[in-house]
Amino acid sequence: MATPDQSFNLGTVDPLELLDNLTDTIEDQDELTGSDIGDLVDFLDPLFDNFLDKLGNYPDPLNKSQDFLTNFTRTMDEVLISFKGWLEITPDNIDDDYYSYVGVVYHVQDLNELLPGHENSFGEHKVANSKLLSFSLRINETVYLTDPATLTFRNARSPQSPWYKDIWRNLHEGEKPSFIRQTHKCAFWNFNETGYWDDEGLQEVSSDDDDTICRTKHFTNFVVLMSVHGYVGRGWILELLTMTLLPSSIICLAVAIFIFQKSK
Repeated sequence: MATPDQSFNLGTVDPLELLDNLTDTIEDQDELTGSDIGDLVDFLDPLFDNFLDKLGNYPDPLNKSQDFLTNFTRTMDEVLISFKGWLEITPDNIDDDYYSYVGVVYHVQDLNELLPGHENSFGEHKVANSKLLSFSLRINETVYLTDPATLTFRNARSPQSPWYKDIWRNLHEGEKPSFIRQTHKCAFWNFNETGYWDDEGLQEVSSDDDDTICRTKHFTNFVVLMSVHGYVGRGWILELLTMTLLPSSIICLAVAIFIFQKSK
């Protein structure tokens, strides 16, 4: 198989079109060689970065993200099948048959740019706070597990207090909005229509500052979504109250100290 090498100039081609052609070529092969696998692994990482760099140039970035993720997952499946990376599910976990599966973790610098957290079926404004975990089965139909599989995600950033949403200050330079505790949502990317995050077949088990645990009855692309604090600044009413009440507070404190001293 003719695999692109490191000298290939990604800046001259559409990364989505290149991946589409590459995926079709790979799936036409009986099995990838060790050399093919090495070349693909080295090439897919800069290809992913190149796609993210050009994502804003597409007229419909969400649809393009879905197309890219679909082909990227298909390509990685073929690579791992050839590299004997499939793991076996215990036959008792799935009714009356035997299957094998593989998992891939995607390290994406800004997953929310690729697959926005607010595009979801549950109507909440969420942001991805974990890496994207992809599970695939070697079968061309939807399979539901008899016993749910447990997935443990490491939170990309620890959620912070307070528990309420709005914070009355502005973000500092270089500061990112913090995640709110106990707002976690286990989700998978549903490829129906234009694509969106969905929670069907998923259950939140627990979440702390470090990890979030989910259970699933199907395999696909998973992530943990959380709500973020809204930094609304200090409005003129709050400023006025601060300026008005602060002198009063100082006067009251002085009076209290005077009374305390006189009572001795």
